[in-house]
Amino acid sequence: MTTRQGDGGFRSQPIEAKTCGKGEAAQGVLARVRRYLGGPGAGGVLGKLGIWIALLVLALYLPLAGVTYAPWWYTWRIPRQERTLYVGERYALDQIHNLRRFFLHKEDLNAEWSDRERRHMSEVRVWLDRGALAALLCVGLLYLCWERRRAARVARLVLASIALLFLVFPFFQTFWRDVFHDLLFKNQDWKNPAGSISWALFPLSFFQWTVALIVGTACALTGLLAAWLARSPRSR
Repeated sequence: MTTRQGDGGFRSQPIEAKTCGKGEAAQGVLARVRRYLGGPGAGGVLGKLGIWIALLVLALYLPLAGVTYAPWWYTWRIPRQERTLYVGERYALDQIHNLRRFFLHKEDLNAEWSDRERRHMSEVRVWLDRGALAALLCVGLLYLCWERRRAARVARLVLASIALLFLVFPFFQTFWRDVFHDLLFKNQDWKNPAGSISWALFPLSFFQWTVALIVGTACALTGLLAAWLARSPRSR
């Protein structure tokens, strides 16, 4: 509560009450949106679509973040690659440490990386940042669309959708080079010259194993969620 001087002296001005009123109005709007998306008809269809999008994005982003920002995957995979022998395991892991911190916006790439590699890794970081933002937005979307029984059905559909990604592995090289990179990058900086750091650290096999890990983990997470929702004693 505060006071404000008018023509007749001081009078009370319930600022806290106004703020509280705005908060209650916002909560009311969210409640109406949730009821619409959780109901029958067009709103229910949009609610199902929202759950599908949110679960799909989150199921894929969480393992992607786990292998990109944490050291465990690089530490296990890099020493097992033949090209690591060209630069040495300690040197390779030092560059990976630098790259991880670059993706986390904690430091710049060191002088060992070429200008071409710097440009490409900067583009990769932009896409990673966009992925993080998309994941955050999907948390909000999931909150708006959530209805437990509906989510249980949609989770099974998301599991099937993610499992379809395994179909790219028989022609992974074509997919990776001619589809994936053409969609995300508008230049050729992603092509690593022989002898470069990226060439030594990231052969095609690295991405094959990484994508397999991401898709497999996403399937496992979605399957566990679907099973948990299906076994729930009551819906919300």
